[in-house]
Amino acid sequence: MRDFNFFDSLKILEEDILDDLNDENSEIPKEQNNFSTEKIEKNINIYTSKKLCQIIVSYRYLGLNKDLAIICMKELGKRRDSGDPIDFENEIELMLEELPKLDFKPIDIGSFIFNKVKK
Repeated sequence: MRDFNFFDSLKILEEDILDDLNDENSEIPKEQNNFSTEKIEKNINIYTSKKLCQIIVSYRYLGLNKDLAIICMKELGKRRDSGDPIDFENEIELMLEELPKLDFKPIDIGSFIFNKVKK
């Protein structure tokens, strides 16, 4: 597995989305561009299918922006119906496989303290 910094990836995704919103062709004034679900939904057609997949992955991996992930899935479905050849289900699964596995098992506090005291 390659080195991966998820937080750097989230920052890049946010910057990409903001760059798209700041596009000169955007109808939204630059001073009003913020990372918000409403603005992304309004301009969903300017995002690539891959970028929509990345938003869905952020939800499935960290539980962020469920409403936005639903909007993206609907948009990907519409695009498929319109002839977009991307296999977004597979693309999402591949992106998730690249991420490190999160393991939030509770630690045994007693063993932890015992090992610290023992040292």
